Amino acid sequence: KYYKLYLKDKKKAKYLVFLKSFITSYYLKNFGFDSNTVPVLDLPENNTSLFIKKRTFGPNLLISKVLNEIIILNTINHGLIPVIKHIPGHGVTSKDSHKVIPKSNHKMSELSKHFKSFNNFNYLPLAMTSHIVYKAIDDKNIATFSEAVINKIIRNKINFQGLLMSDDLSMKAVNYTPEAICNIANKIDIDILLDCSDDIDRYIYFSKNFIPKNRYKKFIKIKQVWHLKSNINQSINIDKYRDIYDNMI
Repeated sequence: KYYKLYLKDKKKAKYLVFLKSFITSYYLKNFGFDSNTVPVLDLPENNTSLFIKKRTFGPNLLISKVLNEIIILNTINHGLIPVIKHIPGHGVTSKDSHKVIPKSNHKMSELSKHFKSFNNFNYLPLAMTSHIVYKAIDDKNIATFSEAVINKIIRNKINFQGLLMSDDLSMKAVNYTPEAICNIANKIDIDILLDCSDDIDRYIYFSKNFIPKNRYKKFIKIKQVWHLKSNINQSINIDKYRDIYDNMI
């Protein structure tokens, strides 16, 4: 909705995105969170899965950049760490990775626009992968477990050198056992395994068998600095911002 509004009224769209992300960041900070899994930098196409499309700021690279910059600044100003996702781009498939393994037939020339969306924010410290098979790069493995996608595209072409986190490993696109996941993850350049299941045995197995990279130690220091970085007075009347947003929306 913000993309369509931006095409009609840029100022209003930017202000609404500011208010929404300000309010969200305020509550997350007050609840004790230290990060938020935004922004969604995926660029949707005509047949992109709705579960991705509705979370993006549309297909235009510039509009997506402008609106996502607002979210990032609000997140950082509240002392939270943003997570760019789903690197290197989830807009290239019509399938939902919660349910199946999406596969993209896009050529490298067609993928470049999607990579550019992440190039714009490659300076941020944390990114989440996509559970997609990009056939032009690696026709066997989803990006999360693809050495080629991580090294050639994410680390090299996009030049993201921060902490790389998997998307949820309990999604249907990941058809591996915890043992296989750790065996693969320990051999490739991924730093965090995210598992949103309610299986405590999986959690214990990952914590004992996944080996974090040295990059994680550097991130801990960054997190400590950013946590103290909040420029927002947490005693503000947040209801005022909510009323303004509700009236405008």
